[in-house]
Amino acid sequence: MVRSFAPLLLVLAMLAAGRAPAAEWEGALRGTGRLLLDTNAPRDFSDQLTPSPERDFALSLLGSAEGRGSFEQAQLVGRYELGTRAYLLYQDENTLVQSGAVEASHALGTALGIGLEGHAKDRRGGSRSYSDLGTTAFLEYAPDVRLALRVRAGARRFVYRPDPTANFGGPEVGVLGRYRFDRRHSLSVFGDWNSRRFGTPPRARPPGTGAARGSSPAGVRMQP
Repeated sequence: MVRSFAPLLLVLAMLAAGRAPAAEWEGALRGTGRLLLDTNAPRDFSDQLTPSPERDFALSLLGSAEGRGSFEQAQLVGRYELGTRAYLLYQDENTLVQSGAVEASHALGTALGIGLEGHAKDRRGGSRSYSDLGTTAFLEYAPDVRLALRVRAGARRFVYRPDPTANFGGPEVGVLGRYRFDRRHSLSVFGDWNSRRFGTPPRARPPGTGAARGSSPAGVRMQP
C-alpha cells in the first residue's frame, strides 16, 4: 500500500516552487545506527509455564530527511524516515519501516492560517505488519509569538495485515493550544477524539477475562 513517500515529497516541492519562485528552502539529512540486545524479539507472552524467548542481537539503522519551504504567505513542510532492524537469531522478525508526512499551510492575514497535512507509516516484516494512513485539514490562530491555537479535522485508515478484523477507519478531530511564558517556559494543552469503524461485528468477551459477576459479556474488540 505504501511503497515510498520520497517521490511524493519531491513532486509537492516542485509544484510549490513552480508557483512561487521567490522562496526560502532549508533541509536536513540524518542517519543513525545502533547495535541492540533484545530480550524478547518476537514479543511473545511468557509466564511460569511458558519460557521466555532467547536474547538476540539486532542491528538498527534509521535515515531521515526533512525539508521546509517558506513563501510570502505559504509554507510547505515534508519529512521522510526509513528504518530497518535485522536480528541474528530471529530473522523472521526483521522489519522495514517507512513513514512520511507533508504539511502545507497558507496565511489568512496576520493571525489566521489554514492548511492540509497528511501522514503515512508502513511496517513490513515480522508478525505485526501494518499501514497507518491519515489526512487532516486545520485552522490555526496565532495572534502573536506567545499564543497559538489549532483545530483540526480529518480521517484515518489503519490496515493490520496479520488479522483483517483489526482493520479500522473513521473520522478524527483534535485541538491544540500553546502559550509561551518566556523563551524557556511554555504550556501546551491538547485533546483528540476519533471514531473507529471496523468491518466486522464485535466479538463477545471470553469467559474469565475480568467481567463482573452477574453481568452479561460486553462486546469487545482486540486491537493490535
